Amino acid sequence: MVGIGIDIIESSRFRGKKYTRDSALVKRMFTPHELKYCFSKQDPAQHLAARFAAKEAAWKALSGTKGLPSLPAFLQEVEILHGPDGKPAITFSTPCVKKITAMVSLSHTHTSAVAVVLVTR
Repeated sequence: MVGIGIDIIESSRFRGKKYTRDSALVKRMFTPHELKYCFSKQDPAQHLAARFAAKEAAWKALSGTKGLPSLPAFLQEVEILHGPDGKPAITFSTPCVKKITAMVSLSHTHTSAVAVVLVTR
C-alpha cells in the first residue's frame, strides 16, 4: 500500500456565482468530463464537492510520493469519473504516479460530501 486519504467537505462551498459551469475557478479545479457529469445533475454542488473531496483525499494518499505537484496543480491531473458499472473511478495524468492503482469511494448528501482513496502499487 502506498497510502490512504480521506476528506470531507461542505457542499455549500460549491454553490453560488463562483461555481457556475463556465467560471474560471471551476475550470481550474475540475476536468471537462467532470464538469459535464456534475452539471448534468439536479444539484451540481453535491457532485462537485464529492469530486473535490476525492481529489484532496488522493493528494493526501500520495503525499509521500516524490515529484507530487502542489494541490492546485494536482487538481487537473486527477480525474474522478464513473465506470460502466456506475462505480466511481479515479485516473491520474501526473507522471509521478505511474504504476499506481487507486480505488475511490464517494458519498454525499445535500450538505456534505466525503471521499476515501486507497493507493497501491
